[in-house]
Amino acid sequence: MEDARISSGAHAPFTVIQNAPPANAVERYKASLGGDGLRILELLPQIIPRGTESLTPAEKELLKCLGVFYRRPTPGKFMMRIRMPNGFARAEQLRAIAELSRRLGNGAVDITTRQQIELRGFSLDSVPEIWDKLRGVELRSLQTGLDNVRNINGCPLAGANPHELLDASPVVQDLDRIIVGEQGNREFTNLPRKFNITVTGCPDNCTHAESQDIALVPARKAGRIGFNVLVGGKMGSGGFTVASPLNVFVEAFQAVPVVVELVKIYRDHGPREARSKCRFAFLVEEWGLSRLRAELIERLDHELAFQGRDMRSSAHADHLGVTRQSQEGLRAVGLCVPTGRVNPEQLDELARLAAILWQRGDSSYHHTKRHHPPYSRRRRWRPACRTPARAVLATPFALSAQHGGLRRHGLLQSCAHRNEKPSRRAFRSPRQNTRFGRKSSDDSLVRMSGRMWKPSSCGYWLSRIQDQTRGKARGRRGHLRRRPDWSSCGCRRGDCGNRAVR
Repeated sequence: MEDARISSGAHAPFTVIQNAPPANAVERYKASLGGDGLRILELLPQIIPRGTESLTPAEKELLKCLGVFYRRPTPGKFMMRIRMPNGFARAEQLRAIAELSRRLGNGAVDITTRQQIELRGFSLDSVPEIWDKLRGVELRSLQTGLDNVRNINGCPLAGANPHELLDASPVVQDLDRIIVGEQGNREFTNLPRKFNITVTGCPDNCTHAESQDIALVPARKAGRIGFNVLVGGKMGSGGFTVASPLNVFVEAFQAVPVVVELVKIYRDHGPREARSKCRFAFLVEEWGLSRLRAELIERLDHELAFQGRDMRSSAHADHLGVTRQSQEGLRAVGLCVPTGRVNPEQLDELARLAAILWQRGDSSYHHTKRHHPPYSRRRRWRPACRTPARAVLATPFALSAQHGGLRRHGLLQSCAHRNEKPSRRAFRSPRQNTRFGRKSSDDSLVRMSGRMWKPSSCGYWLSRIQDQTRGKARGRRGHLRRRPDWSSCGCRRGDCGNRAVR
Protein backbone atom coordinates (compact mmCIF):
# COMPACT_ATOMS: atom_id res chain seq x y z
CA MET A 1 0.00 0.00 0.00
CA GLU A 2 1.46 3.30 -0.97
CA ASP A 3 2.08 5.99 1.63
CA ALA A 4 2.84 9.64 0.90
CA ARG A 5 1.98 11.02 4.31
CA ILE A 6 4.10 13.51 6.22
CA SER A 7 6.22 12.13 8.99
CA SER A 8 4.71 13.06 12.36
CA GLY A 9 8.14 14.12 13.57
CA ALA A 10 9.01 16.16 10.50
CA HIS A 11 9.94 19.80 10.75
CA ALA A 12 10.26 22.42 8.03
CA PRO A 13 11.50 21.95 5.41
CA PHE A 14 9.26 18.91 5.20
CA THR A 15 10.19 15.57 3.70
CA VAL A 16 7.65 13.09 2.44
CA ILE A 17 7.89 9.43 3.32
CA GLN A 18 7.87 7.53 0.04
CA ASN A 19 7.49 3.83 0.86
CA ALA A 20 5.58 3.37 -2.37
CA PRO A 21 4.62 5.49 -5.36
CA PRO A 22 2.01 8.15 -4.53
CA ALA A 23 -1.59 7.19 -5.14
CA ASN A 24 -2.58 10.04 -7.47
CA ALA A 25 -0.99 12.45 -9.91
CA VAL A 26 -1.08 15.49 -7.62
CA GLU A 27 0.69 13.57 -4.85
CA ARG A 28 3.36 12.57 -7.38
CA TYR A 29 3.81 16.20 -8.41
CA LYS A 30 4.19 17.30 -4.78
CA ALA A 31 6.54 14.41 -4.04
CA SER A 32 8.82 15.56 -6.86
CA LEU A 33 9.44 18.72 -4.77
CA GLY A 34 9.81 16.89 -1.48
CA GLY A 35 6.17 17.45 -0.54
CA ASP A 36 6.53 21.24 -0.55
CA GLY A 37 4.49 22.93 -3.27
CA LEU A 38 6.05 26.31 -2.47
CA ARG A 39 9.37 25.07 -3.88
CA ILE A 40 7.96 25.71 -7.35
CA LEU A 41 8.77 29.34 -6.54
CA GLU A 42 12.49 28.50 -6.79
CA LEU A 43 11.94 27.10 -10.29
CA LEU A 44 9.93 30.06 -11.57
CA PRO A 45 12.96 31.89 -13.08
CA GLN A 46 13.54 28.82 -15.29
CA ILE A 47 9.85 28.26 -16.09
CA ILE A 48 8.97 31.79 -17.24
CA PRO A 49 11.52 32.06 -20.12
CA ARG A 50 10.35 28.75 -21.56
CA GLY A 51 6.86 30.17 -22.11
CA THR A 52 3.37 28.87 -21.47
CA GLU A 53 3.46 26.28 -24.25
CA SER A 54 6.26 24.36 -22.54
CA LEU A 55 4.54 24.04 -19.16
CA THR A 56 4.27 20.45 -17.99
CA PRO A 57 1.14 19.12 -16.25
CA ALA A 58 3.10 19.06 -12.98
CA GLU A 59 4.10 22.72 -13.33
CA LYS A 60 0.54 23.76 -14.13
CA GLU A 61 -0.69 22.09 -10.96
CA LEU A 62 2.10 23.26 -8.67
CA LEU A 63 1.79 26.88 -9.79
CA LYS A 64 -1.61 26.85 -8.09
CA CYS A 65 0.21 26.70 -4.76
CA LEU A 66 1.48 30.19 -5.61
CA GLY A 67 -2.00 31.36 -6.58
CA VAL A 68 -1.21 31.27 -10.33
CA PHE A 69 -3.74 29.27 -12.35
CA TYR A 70 -3.36 28.11 -15.94
CA ARG A 71 -6.67 28.59 -17.73
CA ARG A 72 -7.54 26.26 -20.60
CA PRO A 73 -10.33 28.51 -21.98
CA THR A 74 -7.81 31.36 -22.41
CA PRO A 75 -4.56 29.81 -23.73
CA GLY A 76 -1.51 31.80 -22.74
CA LYS A 77 -3.43 33.76 -20.09
CA PHE A 78 -3.53 33.09 -16.36
CA MET A 79 -5.64 33.84 -13.31
CA MET A 80 -4.27 34.90 -9.93
CA ARG A 81 -6.19 34.47 -6.68
CA ILE A 82 -5.36 37.10 -4.05
CA ARG A 83 -5.59 36.15 -0.39
CA MET A 84 -7.81 38.40 1.77
CA PRO A 85 -8.50 37.01 5.27
CA ASN A 86 -12.12 37.69 6.28
CA GLY A 87 -12.50 39.53 2.95
CA PHE A 88 -11.10 42.80 4.31
CA ALA A 89 -9.45 45.16 1.83
CA ARG A 90 -8.27 48.76 2.08
CA ALA A 91 -8.75 51.49 -0.49
CA GLU A 92 -5.11 51.45 -1.60
CA GLN A 93 -5.31 47.69 -2.11
CA LEU A 94 -8.31 48.08 -4.40
CA ARG A 95 -6.48 50.75 -6.39
CA ALA A 96 -3.48 48.45 -6.80
CA ILE A 97 -5.67 45.58 -8.02
CA ALA A 98 -7.51 47.88 -10.43
CA GLU A 99 -4.24 49.22 -11.82
CA LEU A 100 -2.85 45.69 -12.34
CA SER A 101 -6.02 44.53 -14.07
CA ARG A 102 -6.03 47.56 -16.35
CA ARG A 103 -2.35 47.41 -17.25
CA LEU A 104 -1.48 43.69 -17.22
CA GLY A 105 -4.81 41.85 -17.19
CA ASN A 106 -7.91 41.78 -19.35
CA GLY A 107 -9.89 44.32 -17.32
CA ALA A 108 -11.96 41.68 -15.51
CA VAL A 109 -11.77 41.22 -11.73
CA ASP A 110 -13.80 38.50 -10.03
CA ILE A 111 -14.96 38.32 -6.42
CA THR A 112 -14.89 34.71 -5.29
CA THR A 113 -17.05 32.68 -2.93
CA ARG A 114 -14.23 32.64 -0.38
CA GLN A 115 -13.99 36.40 0.19
CA GLN A 116 -11.09 37.13 -2.13
CA ILE A 117 -10.34 38.67 -5.53
CA GLU A 118 -9.11 37.07 -8.74
CA LEU A 119 -7.09 38.85 -11.42
CA ARG A 120 -7.57 37.50 -14.92
CA GLY A 121 -6.02 37.62 -18.35
CA PHE A 122 -2.34 38.24 -17.58
CA SER A 123 0.70 36.47 -19.04
CA LEU A 124 3.12 34.29 -17.10
CA ASP A 125 6.04 36.68 -17.50
CA SER A 126 4.10 39.42 -15.66
CA VAL A 127 3.79 37.38 -12.44
CA PRO A 128 6.88 38.85 -10.70
CA GLU A 129 5.70 42.40 -11.44
CA ILE A 130 2.22 41.62 -10.07
CA TRP A 131 3.69 40.18 -6.89
CA ASP A 132 5.88 43.24 -6.39
CA LYS A 133 2.84 45.51 -6.68
CA LEU A 134 0.78 43.37 -4.30
CA ARG A 135 3.54 43.21 -1.70
CA GLY A 136 3.60 47.00 -1.69
CA VAL A 137 0.01 47.03 -0.37
CA GLU A 138 0.38 43.99 1.93
CA LEU A 139 -1.36 41.50 -0.35
CA ARG A 140 -0.22 38.08 -1.53
CA SER A 141 -1.45 35.12 -3.53
CA LEU A 142 0.43 32.28 -1.78
CA GLN A 143 -1.37 29.06 -0.89
CA THR A 144 -4.69 30.02 -2.49
CA GLY A 145 -4.86 26.87 -4.60
CA LEU A 146 -3.96 23.20 -4.67
CA ASP A 147 -3.82 21.33 -1.33
CA ASN A 148 -3.68 24.26 1.07
CA VAL A 149 -5.79 26.03 3.65
CA ARG A 150 -7.81 28.35 1.47
CA ASN A 151 -8.79 31.92 2.32
CA ILE A 152 -10.27 31.96 5.84
CA ASN A 153 -13.80 33.31 5.94
CA GLY A 154 -15.66 35.37 8.51
CA CYS A 155 -18.67 37.60 8.94
CA PRO A 156 -18.50 40.53 6.49
CA LEU A 157 -19.46 42.94 9.26
CA ALA A 158 -17.18 41.50 11.95
CA GLY A 159 -16.52 44.23 14.47
CA ALA A 160 -19.41 46.34 13.19
CA ASN A 161 -22.39 43.99 13.56
CA PRO A 162 -24.57 45.00 16.52
CA HIS A 163 -25.90 41.44 16.80
CA GLU A 164 -22.57 39.59 16.92
CA LEU A 165 -21.57 37.74 20.06
CA LEU A 166 -17.92 38.69 19.56
CA ASP A 167 -15.64 40.11 16.88
CA ALA A 168 -13.95 37.03 15.38
CA SER A 169 -11.83 38.84 12.78
CA PRO A 170 -8.69 38.91 15.04
CA VAL A 171 -8.84 35.11 15.19
CA VAL A 172 -9.04 34.97 11.38
CA GLN A 173 -6.05 37.29 11.02
CA ASP A 174 -3.98 35.31 13.56
CA LEU A 175 -4.75 32.04 11.79
CA ASP A 176 -3.73 33.50 8.45
CA ARG A 177 -0.44 34.77 9.89
CA ILE A 178 0.39 31.30 11.26
CA ILE A 179 -0.78 29.17 8.34
CA VAL A 180 0.46 31.40 5.51
CA GLY A 181 2.32 34.46 6.78
CA GLU A 182 4.22 36.80 4.50
CA GLN A 183 6.35 34.18 2.71
CA GLY A 184 4.12 31.11 2.97
CA ASN A 185 4.43 28.31 5.51
CA ARG A 186 5.84 24.99 4.35
CA GLU A 187 4.32 23.32 7.39
CA PHE A 188 0.88 23.56 5.73
CA THR A 189 1.61 23.12 2.00
CA ASN A 190 1.26 19.34 1.80
CA LEU A 191 -2.30 18.67 2.89
CA PRO A 192 -4.16 15.75 1.29
CA ARG A 193 -6.68 18.16 -0.28
CA LYS A 194 -7.91 21.72 0.04
CA PHE A 195 -9.07 22.87 3.45
CA ASN A 196 -11.80 25.42 4.17
CA ILE A 197 -12.13 27.30 7.46
CA THR A 198 -14.63 29.87 8.70
CA VAL A 199 -14.58 31.71 12.03
CA THR A 200 -17.56 33.85 12.98
CA GLY A 201 -19.10 35.47 16.00
CA CYS A 202 -22.18 36.50 14.02
CA PRO A 203 -25.48 34.78 14.87
CA ASP A 204 -27.01 35.52 11.45
CA ASN A 205 -25.72 32.43 9.58
CA CYS A 206 -23.92 34.50 6.97
CA THR A 207 -20.92 32.19 6.40
CA HIS A 208 -22.52 28.76 5.74
CA ALA A 209 -20.55 27.05 8.49
CA GLU A 210 -22.05 23.65 7.73
CA SER A 211 -20.06 23.30 4.50
CA GLN A 212 -16.62 24.00 6.01
CA ASP A 213 -13.86 21.58 6.98
CA ILE A 214 -13.60 23.53 10.25
CA ALA A 215 -16.12 26.08 11.46
CA LEU A 216 -16.02 28.08 14.67
CA VAL A 217 -19.51 29.36 15.42
CA PRO A 218 -20.67 31.65 18.26
CA ALA A 219 -21.47 29.94 21.54
CA ARG A 220 -21.84 30.67 25.24
CA LYS A 221 -20.91 28.44 28.16
CA ALA A 222 -21.14 29.21 31.89
CA GLY A 223 -21.08 32.94 31.32
CA ARG A 224 -18.14 32.77 28.89
CA ILE A 225 -18.40 33.63 25.19
CA GLY A 226 -16.50 31.82 22.49
CA PHE A 227 -17.01 29.23 19.78
CA ASN A 228 -18.34 25.74 19.27
CA VAL A 229 -16.19 23.71 16.87
CA LEU A 230 -17.73 22.00 13.82
CA VAL A 231 -15.68 19.64 11.62
CA GLY A 232 -15.97 17.65 8.42
CA GLY A 233 -18.24 19.71 6.21
CA LYS A 234 -17.87 19.79 2.44
CA MET A 235 -19.73 20.62 -0.76
CA GLY A 236 -18.13 18.37 -3.38
CA SER A 237 -16.10 15.15 -3.34
CA GLY A 238 -19.08 12.82 -3.27
CA GLY A 239 -21.77 15.28 -2.29
CA PHE A 240 -22.68 17.72 0.42
CA THR A 241 -21.75 16.71 3.98
CA VAL A 242 -22.90 18.73 6.98
CA ALA A 243 -20.14 19.64 9.43
CA SER A 244 -20.52 17.76 12.72
CA PRO A 245 -20.13 19.21 16.25
CA LEU A 246 -16.83 18.10 17.80
CA ASN A 247 -18.27 18.71 21.27
CA VAL A 248 -15.61 21.34 21.97
CA PHE A 249 -16.03 24.88 23.29
CA VAL A 250 -13.14 27.32 23.01
CA GLU A 251 -12.75 30.94 23.95
CA ALA A 252 -11.16 33.35 21.50
CA PHE A 253 -7.66 32.97 22.94
CA GLN A 254 -7.91 29.16 22.59
CA ALA A 255 -9.28 29.13 19.06
CA VAL A 256 -6.06 29.47 17.06
CA PRO A 257 -4.12 26.52 18.56
CA VAL A 258 -7.19 24.28 18.30
CA VAL A 259 -7.67 25.03 14.59
CA VAL A 260 -3.95 24.70 13.85
CA GLU A 261 -3.75 21.29 15.50
CA LEU A 262 -6.85 20.06 13.66
CA VAL A 263 -5.21 21.05 10.36
CA LYS A 264 -2.05 19.19 11.37
CA ILE A 265 -4.07 16.10 12.26
CA TYR A 266 -5.53 16.17 8.77
CA ARG A 267 -2.07 16.74 7.28
CA ASP A 268 -0.56 13.77 9.11
CA HIS A 269 -3.42 11.27 8.93
CA GLY A 270 -5.72 12.33 6.09
CA PRO A 271 -6.29 9.90 3.19
CA ARG A 272 -4.16 10.48 0.10
CA GLU A 273 -5.49 7.95 -2.37
CA ALA A 274 -8.31 8.93 -4.76
CA ARG A 275 -8.68 12.72 -4.93
CA SER A 276 -12.43 12.44 -4.52
CA LYS A 277 -11.94 10.66 -1.17
CA CYS A 278 -9.27 12.87 0.41
CA ARG A 279 -11.28 15.58 2.16
CA PHE A 280 -11.24 16.02 5.94
CA ALA A 281 -14.81 14.68 6.06
CA PHE A 282 -13.56 11.21 5.13
CA LEU A 283 -11.02 11.20 7.96
CA VAL A 284 -13.76 12.29 10.38
CA GLU A 285 -15.98 9.50 9.06
CA GLU A 286 -13.18 6.93 9.39
CA TRP A 287 -12.06 7.95 12.87
CA GLY A 288 -15.28 9.16 14.42
CA LEU A 289 -15.67 12.34 16.46
CA SER A 290 -14.56 10.74 19.74
CA ARG A 291 -11.19 9.63 18.39
CA LEU A 292 -10.62 12.97 16.68
CA ARG A 293 -11.40 14.82 19.90
CA ALA A 294 -9.06 12.56 21.87
CA GLU A 295 -6.24 13.09 19.37
CA LEU A 296 -6.75 16.85 19.55
CA ILE A 297 -6.57 16.82 23.36
CA GLU A 298 -3.41 14.70 23.24
CA ARG A 299 -1.70 17.14 20.87
CA LEU A 300 -2.76 20.19 22.87
CA ASP A 301 -1.74 18.48 26.14
CA HIS A 302 -4.73 19.87 28.05
CA GLU A 303 -8.42 19.15 28.41
CA LEU A 304 -11.05 20.91 26.33
CA ALA A 305 -14.44 22.10 27.51
CA PHE A 306 -17.52 20.42 26.11
CA GLN A 307 -19.59 22.42 23.67
CA GLY A 308 -21.65 25.36 24.88
CA ARG A 309 -24.98 26.75 23.84
CA ASP A 310 -25.07 27.52 20.12
CA MET A 311 -25.92 31.22 19.82
CA ARG A 312 -26.77 31.20 16.12
CA SER A 313 -30.31 32.23 15.34
CA SER A 314 -32.74 30.41 13.09
CA ALA A 315 -32.85 33.43 10.77
CA HIS A 316 -30.44 34.30 7.98
CA ALA A 317 -29.02 37.69 7.05
CA ASP A 318 -26.67 38.61 4.21
CA HIS A 319 -25.92 42.14 5.49
CA LEU A 320 -27.23 43.81 2.34
CA GLY A 321 -28.86 47.19 2.34
CA VAL A 322 -28.57 49.83 5.04
CA THR A 323 -27.96 48.20 8.41
CA ARG A 324 -27.16 49.66 11.81
CA GLN A 325 -23.61 49.21 13.11
CA SER A 326 -22.51 48.55 16.64
CA GLN A 327 -20.86 52.00 16.59
CA GLU A 328 -23.35 54.65 17.65
CA GLY A 329 -24.81 56.66 14.78
CA LEU A 330 -23.09 54.69 12.00
CA ARG A 331 -24.58 52.52 9.26
CA ALA A 332 -23.29 49.84 6.91
CA VAL A 333 -24.52 49.76 3.30
CA GLY A 334 -24.52 46.61 1.18
CA LEU A 335 -24.09 47.09 -2.59
CA CYS A 336 -24.60 44.44 -5.29
CA VAL A 337 -22.28 43.58 -8.17
CA PRO A 338 -23.93 41.22 -10.70
CA THR A 339 -22.09 37.87 -11.09
CA GLY A 340 -19.36 39.09 -8.75
CA ARG A 341 -17.43 40.65 -11.64
CA VAL A 342 -16.15 44.22 -11.59
CA ASN A 343 -13.89 46.26 -13.84
CA PRO A 344 -10.94 48.47 -12.85
CA GLU A 345 -12.98 51.66 -13.10
CA GLN A 346 -15.53 50.34 -10.63
CA LEU A 347 -12.80 49.30 -8.20
CA ASP A 348 -11.21 52.73 -8.48
CA GLU A 349 -14.52 54.41 -7.71
CA LEU A 350 -15.10 52.19 -4.68
CA ALA A 351 -11.60 52.97 -3.45
CA ARG A 352 -12.27 56.69 -3.96
CA LEU A 353 -15.45 56.50 -1.91
CA ALA A 354 -13.69 54.54 0.81
CA ALA A 355 -10.93 57.15 1.05
CA ILE A 356 -13.36 60.09 1.12
CA LEU A 357 -15.61 58.52 3.74
CA TRP A 358 -12.66 57.52 5.87
CA GLN A 359 -11.24 61.04 5.81
CA ARG A 360 -14.61 62.41 6.87
CA GLY A 361 -14.58 60.02 9.79
CA ASP A 362 -18.20 58.93 9.39
CA SER A 363 -17.83 55.71 7.43
CA SER A 364 -15.55 53.70 5.18
CA TYR A 365 -15.51 50.72 2.92
CA HIS A 366 -15.03 47.05 3.66
CA HIS A 367 -15.10 44.62 0.80
CA THR A 368 -16.55 41.26 1.70
CA LYS A 369 -18.08 38.20 0.19
CA ARG A 370 -19.69 35.22 1.77
CA HIS A 371 -18.36 31.72 1.50
CA HIS A 372 -21.24 30.47 -0.58
CA PRO A 373 -24.07 32.36 -2.25
CA PRO A 374 -27.44 31.85 -0.60
CA TYR A 375 -30.57 31.44 -2.63
CA SER A 376 -33.34 33.92 -2.12
CA ARG A 377 -36.76 32.90 -0.99
CA ARG A 378 -37.94 36.48 -0.63
CA ARG A 379 -40.68 37.92 -2.81
CA ARG A 380 -38.52 40.92 -3.61
CA TRP A 381 -36.12 38.72 -5.52
CA ARG A 382 -38.73 36.66 -7.34
CA PRO A 383 -38.04 36.49 -11.06
CA ALA A 384 -41.05 36.89 -13.35
CA CYS A 385 -41.37 35.18 -16.70
CA ARG A 386 -42.89 38.29 -18.24
CA THR A 387 -39.73 40.33 -17.62
CA PRO A 388 -36.08 39.87 -18.57
CA ALA A 389 -35.21 39.37 -14.90
CA ARG A 390 -33.25 36.17 -14.22
CA ALA A 391 -31.39 34.67 -11.28
CA VAL A 392 -27.68 35.47 -11.38
CA LEU A 393 -24.85 35.54 -8.87
CA ALA A 394 -24.35 38.95 -7.37
CA THR A 395 -21.93 40.30 -4.82
CA PRO A 396 -22.58 43.19 -2.45
CA PHE A 397 -20.02 45.48 -0.93
CA ALA A 398 -20.51 46.46 2.70
CA LEU A 399 -20.03 50.14 3.45
CA SER A 400 -18.85 50.33 7.03
CA ALA A 401 -17.10 52.61 9.49
CA GLN A 402 -14.30 50.18 10.28
CA HIS A 403 -10.73 49.97 8.98
CA GLY A 404 -11.27 52.14 5.89
CA GLY A 405 -11.61 49.21 3.51
CA LEU A 406 -14.08 46.91 1.79
CA ARG A 407 -15.62 43.60 2.63
CA ARG A 408 -16.88 41.07 0.10
CA HIS A 409 -20.11 39.15 0.32
CA GLY A 410 -22.31 37.14 -2.05
CA LEU A 411 -25.85 36.11 -2.89
CA LEU A 412 -28.01 34.85 -5.71
CA GLN A 413 -29.97 37.89 -6.81
CA SER A 414 -32.88 37.95 -9.19
CA CYS A 415 -31.94 40.53 -11.77
CA ALA A 416 -31.29 40.83 -15.46
CA HIS A 417 -28.48 39.29 -17.46
CA ARG A 418 -25.00 40.40 -16.44
CA ASN A 419 -25.00 43.07 -19.15
CA GLU A 420 -28.52 44.28 -18.47
CA LYS A 421 -29.99 46.43 -15.73
CA PRO A 422 -32.12 44.84 -12.99
CA SER A 423 -35.80 44.69 -13.73
CA ARG A 424 -38.11 46.81 -11.56
CA ARG A 425 -40.48 43.89 -11.39
CA ALA A 426 -37.88 41.91 -9.47
CA PHE A 427 -38.11 44.31 -6.52
CA ARG A 428 -40.86 44.95 -3.99
CA SER A 429 -41.32 47.49 -1.27
CA PRO A 430 -39.86 46.79 2.19
CA ARG A 431 -43.35 46.14 3.59
CA GLN A 432 -43.69 43.15 1.28
CA ASN A 433 -40.47 41.62 2.58
CA THR A 434 -41.18 40.91 6.24
CA ARG A 435 -42.50 37.40 5.85
CA PHE A 436 -39.04 35.83 5.73
CA GLY A 437 -36.34 37.37 7.91
CA ARG A 438 -36.32 40.06 10.57
CA LYS A 439 -38.19 43.31 10.33
CA SER A 440 -35.85 46.27 10.53
CA SER A 441 -36.06 49.98 9.99
CA ASP A 442 -32.69 49.69 8.21
CA ASP A 443 -33.88 46.95 5.84
CA SER A 444 -33.86 49.22 2.80
CA LEU A 445 -32.69 46.61 0.33
CA VAL A 446 -33.05 42.95 1.30
CA ARG A 447 -32.56 40.32 3.96
CA MET A 448 -32.74 36.88 2.42
CA SER A 449 -33.33 33.46 3.88
CA GLY A 450 -30.69 30.76 3.57
CA ARG A 451 -32.63 28.78 0.99
CA MET A 452 -34.25 29.42 -2.35
CA TRP A 453 -37.64 27.85 -2.93
CA LYS A 454 -39.59 27.67 -6.15
CA PRO A 455 -41.35 31.03 -6.55
CA SER A 456 -45.04 30.94 -7.35
CA SER A 457 -44.56 31.94 -10.99
CA CYS A 458 -41.02 31.15 -12.12
CA GLY A 459 -37.41 30.64 -11.11
CA TYR A 460 -34.84 28.07 -10.11
CA TRP A 461 -35.83 25.43 -7.63
CA LEU A 462 -32.72 25.12 -5.47
CA SER A 463 -31.97 24.45 -1.85
CA ARG A 464 -28.93 25.14 0.28
CA ILE A 465 -29.04 21.47 1.24
CA GLN A 466 -29.57 20.01 -2.21
CA ASP A 467 -32.11 17.21 -2.48
CA GLN A 468 -30.86 15.53 -5.63
CA THR A 469 -33.45 12.77 -5.57
CA ARG A 470 -36.45 15.08 -5.41
CA GLY A 471 -34.82 17.44 -7.90
CA LYS A 472 -34.43 14.66 -10.46
CA ALA A 473 -37.98 13.47 -9.83
CA ARG A 474 -39.28 16.92 -10.68
CA GLY A 475 -37.08 17.20 -13.74
CA ARG A 476 -35.08 20.08 -12.36
CA ARG A 477 -31.41 20.34 -11.66
CA GLY A 478 -29.04 22.78 -10.03
CA HIS A 479 -25.80 22.83 -8.12
CA LEU A 480 -24.50 25.03 -5.32
CA ARG A 481 -20.91 24.91 -6.54
CA ARG A 482 -21.69 26.66 -9.81
CA ARG A 483 -24.44 28.55 -11.52
CA PRO A 484 -27.36 26.47 -12.80
CA ASP A 485 -26.78 25.30 -16.35
CA TRP A 486 -30.38 25.73 -17.42
CA SER A 487 -33.53 27.39 -16.22
CA SER A 488 -36.04 25.18 -14.42
CA CYS A 489 -39.04 27.39 -14.88
CA GLY A 490 -41.68 26.54 -12.32
CA CYS A 491 -44.55 27.82 -14.40
CA ARG A 492 -43.64 25.63 -17.41
CA ARG A 493 -44.82 28.33 -19.79
CA GLY A 494 -41.64 28.00 -21.77
CA ASP A 495 -40.98 31.71 -22.24
CA CYS A 496 -37.84 31.77 -20.04
CA GLY A 497 -35.98 28.99 -21.79
CA ASN A 498 -32.50 29.73 -22.96
CA ARG A 499 -32.46 33.22 -21.50
CA ALA A 500 -31.34 31.82 -18.16
CA VAL A 501 -27.82 32.65 -17.11
CA ARG A 502 -25.28 29.88 -17.70
